[in-house]
Amino acid sequence: MVVDSANGMKVTSDRKYDRIRTWIPIWAAMIASVGSFVIIMMGTYLRIGFQSGIECDMTWSNPGFILLDQENEYPYRFLRFIDKRDGRLSGVYDSYNPISQDGNTFKLRSEYQDDAWCNLGKGNHGHPVLFIPGHDGNYMQARSLGAFGINLTRNSSFRGSVQKVKEVRNKLLERTMTRNATSIEDFVYDVYTVDFNEEGGGLHGSMLFAQADYVARVLEKLAYACDHKVTVVAHSIGGLVARMAVLAANQKSIATSRRSVVENIITLATPHSSIPMAFEPSVESFQQHLFELERNWNHEGYSIFSVSGGLRDEIIPPPSCDCDQMSNMNCHTFMAADVLPDREEIKYSGLNVGVDHQAIVWCHGLLSVIREIIYTVSCSTSTSKSSREISYLLNEKMSRRKMQFSGMCDFACAYRHSEKTVEESFGTFGAFAIRTSMIYNMKSFVALYAIEGLIHFIMTLFGIDIFLCFQQSNTVGLATLYSITPFLSRSLLADKWKPVGVDANLIAICLGYFSMSVYFIILYGLLPILSTFWARTKKVIGLDFAEEYSLGYKRKAIVVRECGRFSLVYLCVTFLTKWFISKFRNITMVTNLISIQAHIFLMCVLLIYWNVFSMCFNPSRDSDKGLKLQRIAVAFLIVIMPFITVGKILFACSLLTLKGQAKAMAFLRFEDVSCSAHSDMKTLRLNCALGDRYVHDLMKFNLFVSIPVLIVLFYLRYCSHITSITPMNIKKSR
Repeated sequence: MVVDSANGMKVTSDRKYDRIRTWIPIWAAMIASVGSFVIIMMGTYLRIGFQSGIECDMTWSNPGFILLDQENEYPYRFLRFIDKRDGRLSGVYDSYNPISQDGNTFKLRSEYQDDAWCNLGKGNHGHPVLFIPGHDGNYMQARSLGAFGINLTRNSSFRGSVQKVKEVRNKLLERTMTRNATSIEDFVYDVYTVDFNEEGGGLHGSMLFAQADYVARVLEKLAYACDHKVTVVAHSIGGLVARMAVLAANQKSIATSRRSVVENIITLATPHSSIPMAFEPSVESFQQHLFELERNWNHEGYSIFSVSGGLRDEIIPPPSCDCDQMSNMNCHTFMAADVLPDREEIKYSGLNVGVDHQAIVWCHGLLSVIREIIYTVSCSTSTSKSSREISYLLNEKMSRRKMQFSGMCDFACAYRHSEKTVEESFGTFGAFAIRTSMIYNMKSFVALYAIEGLIHFIMTLFGIDIFLCFQQSNTVGLATLYSITPFLSRSLLADKWKPVGVDANLIAICLGYFSMSVYFIILYGLLPILSTFWARTKKVIGLDFAEEYSLGYKRKAIVVRECGRFSLVYLCVTFLTKWFISKFRNITMVTNLISIQAHIFLMCVLLIYWNVFSMCFNPSRDSDKGLKLQRIAVAFLIVIMPFITVGKILFACSLLTLKGQAKAMAFLRFEDVSCSAHSDMKTLRLNCALGDRYVHDLMKFNLFVSIPVLIVLFYLRYCSHITSITPMNIKKSR
């Protein structure tokens, strides 16, 4: 009860209304938090059975690889697949002395090393096919495609396998199975592949430029050695490498008055339109440079046949594989599920919506279709004719699936049909949970996390309390912040960072609440636990918690001292690492202008990590604004930094060696050309201002990210007002 002194009347406050107004944001935040976690966890659980190669029969082979070439400039290898049941290459390689730990890679005998690659063995050479692995891909992934080259794809226990091996072996030796066969049963293709040492090409563009340059050289040599056009089959991001390499090889071949070396590329789960998991700008620069080169290509282009794994592919969503809209390119896109035949080894009547990202390279039913495509393009006399024939072939395969389409159905139509099939099987909520929990949404999750962390940091830094009119307590303010920020982050999210596919907006909102939950758990859960643990540990071992950094006149000296101490430790570690690698790994490390820039970059990034790690152990119960900002900065950087620096760290480490610098030359040349183009446009770019002898990618990151972040961290750590150092005011016992 409240008395109004002016009127002398008693006024009853509406406590029920105040209570409801207080609990509305709290309940909204709780529902959003629990709902986002339920959706993510449920989707992950459903994907355990959904994400598999269950629709595919296994492809069997007896694999081996012959090392054909290993250039000194690149740390890559060029190999030829052999099935040990194939007698055409018997005696060509030394099977008793493998040159790899797995025992499947062999070296050519000395008497065959000068022979052309396609002339090895007992003649009867098949149509040349080059397989290019993707991100972290292994050259061993070519064995399933290679087994289909001679059509021996079953294990010995499969019905009729032993007899078929004998028949195929005799046909190959008698040359009744050839690359010029008039029937697909007698058609032979030989598979070659490149070994990128399981290099993560999607982590930095320098790797993609180097791989494309190497593959272009391989294609030129292979086409010349075989005197035949090569068909390229590429997996994942290796498809982009293939397009860049084919373009370079064809340009060089046509410039020398010869025919193009490649007319057909078959890609398996390749992100042609956008790369969902690329956090590194140099990877996007590679793709944009590829698009520009293809637009400026005036000659007849090559044909691309893009296969999407479908809804089971957790890395590359179907819309990213669609290349039908690419200008100046002859491209056909289709879903793996649309052409997969029924399983043979077991009776399968489950959900047929495609294959996952790894199964697409060994799926028996899909590779049988790939074999038909290779046969069709090898027999066609022109690119346009092969495209028409393959379109007819794919339409025939799709009609066999008896899909209930009204008339013709393109890739977008097939994608919508697959989404409808999943919804009918798992329900609307289950299908939405599966789509939301896909790994390719990680990019959107990280972007939303970054926006939300920046919003919270800016509000705290400038003391902006936009929720003052709602706030009854700190809990209500946090709940209101949790409820509103994901919607604001969604509106600020750039198009290239948004989720793709059906229900993209709802997925973004759900990911926004999930990322906000992770942010709050780190900020108000993990960091206080770490600091409390560290405080109690120091108390147990008797260390003094006196805050030496609170004195203003010491702050600059402390910053200089810590930077000097860190630099000394870094130099010692670098020296020991260089000595160890040179002595035991036989890798030559070099000191020049490029390596010095790499050292500077690594020092800046590691200094950021060092400060973030140190600030993890700040006091856990202190209302000081400086400590709040430190916690927010740590919660922000501890998630964002690994995603934006891992590729550049690998690139910088490679620049410390001669081979790494040689491998990076293609990327460095691209940077120089880009800077020249910008200078012609009179555009000022700080990272290009120092000339063509500098690694602009690392310079740009240092100028625009590392140095500003370090300044902020130093300010928060040494210059912000800190009132106490421990949550329990711990002092050393005297």
